[in-house]
Amino acid sequence: MLNTVALVGRLVDIPEMKTTIGGVKVANATIQIEQGFKNSLGAFENDYIVVSLWRGIAEMIIDCARPGCMIAVKGRLHSRTLECAESKQITSIEVIAERVSLLDKYFKNYD
Repeated sequence: MLNTVALVGRLVDIPEMKTTIGGVKVANATIQIEQGFKNSLGAFENDYIVVSLWRGIAEMIIDCARPGCMIAVKGRLHSRTLECAESKQITSIEVIAERVSLLDKYFKNYD
């Protein structure tokens, strides 16, 4: 089976670093991705995708990237079931980054 995601877009803001109970660093970054087609008004719309960054990838993005910089993300989808009010369950799908590259020429690339 194959579970691979590839995204290229602009970093919306610098994510906030958090640390798990086990001491692992994690941050969630939002990437703005322009859709490849125009809407009925003739304008391009954007998708905003949240990507989970772990350990060194999280540190690199926080230290080296800036809002608006172009990044490429290779990762995988992860689903989990969450309990909501009234015992309802919802499924949440997130992108887990496995590799991130800074694509703008004035940012250092830490592949």
